[in-house]
Amino acid sequence: MNMHDTVSWHAPGHQHDEHSFSTGLDSHPTRPLPSFLAGGRRLLVAITSRFLFSDEESFWQQVRATASADIDAFILREKDLSPEEYERAARRFVKVCDECGTTPVIHSRPEVALRLGKPFVQMPLPLLKELSRDDDVRQGSPCSHRNGASPAETVLRSESLSDEKKRRTLLFGTSVHSAQDARDTRELPVSWVIASNVFPTDCKKGLPGRGLDFIASMKAIRPDLPVIGLGGIGLDNTASVVQSGADGVALMSGFMLSDDPASLANALRRAMDS
Repeated sequence: MNMHDTVSWHAPGHQHDEHSFSTGLDSHPTRPLPSFLAGGRRLLVAITSRFLFSDEESFWQQVRATASADIDAFILREKDLSPEEYERAARRFVKVCDECGTTPVIHSRPEVALRLGKPFVQMPLPLLKELSRDDDVRQGSPCSHRNGASPAETVLRSESLSDEKKRRTLLFGTSVHSAQDARDTRELPVSWVIASNVFPTDCKKGLPGRGLDFIASMKAIRPDLPVIGLGGIGLDNTASVVQSGADGVALMSGFMLSDDPASLANALRRAMDS
């Protein structure tokens, strides 16, 4: 697929295993572990960022190299894309992940996950709250969003995706940035949380890192869920993040800018196990 005509591009400036997914959005928030979290090892998650590349094919080459590394899941972030652009990118992304034997995770767009038959969705906490409200789920009430219809509104209004049984096939992760965020997830259908940002990072310039105590507090609030640290994480601090209570780490620019994602993944695993 040539995405020059289909996906907005910006120059830089700045095997999943089948599982039974039976818990729905409007049921009890305790959820089964997704297959990629149930392997009994520290978790290693990669996240895309096409803003780090000057052209799309370089981005897709890096996606394939990263998907081929020993990672547990790969999140297609790219939140600025229109729904149509994101779905086109997601189809290519899922194909690469399937070919490389890693688990693709859709970001913010549950309707795309449903259409592609992939159960894992990383949702921003406010959107997950929208999607989980009984009135919204049952009645499809409008939700405001800066780019028009929100992902929650899109899935709720879609005639072909309105069937509750289809919604029940999804498993959600979310991001937490404070103790209150973590407490809020207790009432939501969450299977994992990404705690961000642990250290200062160029992706969030000017925002100080929340530190290792933040990881410890997130795990204390949600000891029942996998907690994955994100933000400024590299080989020099991965071990400390895990020792503070994280069940694994996630990297965006670390993987996207690596000359050898496979070697990086192996080194990160050694650091997590040290």
